[in-house]
Amino acid sequence: MANGSGNSEGRLSSGRQGLESFGASRFARNLGVFWGRYKWFLLFFGLGVLADCLSTSYFLLTDKHYQVEEVHAGVDLAIRCLGPLGGVALAFVGKLAGGVFVGVYLGRWSPYVLSTAAVLSFWAAWYNVWGCHTDYYPMLLRLLS
Repeated sequence: MANGSGNSEGRLSSGRQGLESFGASRFARNLGVFWGRYKWFLLFFGLGVLADCLSTSYFLLTDKHYQVEEVHAGVDLAIRCLGPLGGVALAFVGKLAGGVFVGVYLGRWSPYVLSTAAVLSFWAAWYNVWGCHTDYYPMLLRLLS
């Protein structure tokens, strides 16, 4: 509409402030139903992140002969500052908070995001404890090195 009285045009025509209020209102709207609707996906995600956290601490405390830095730069920095337990705990809180924030914001797409992140976290936990002792080497790490 030329006068900007339409819902989407009025919201977008106000520039940055309109986009920020759209994001904030979307987050607030989704937050009201998120906990009840997606609690099982959130639990699955939380358990995956916890398994990754515990296995990373185990790996860092027991496998001294590998002398490998943590792959994730932020986690590596936290480990250097707070040690293998405190740094990994800080990373756990950050990963959990980030997953919840993204899940709430995406609303109906959150089961897909949280499930994918949970599966990857469980895979990382497996690799930290058992996979690193096999001949298995992730393709992504081959491409990055």
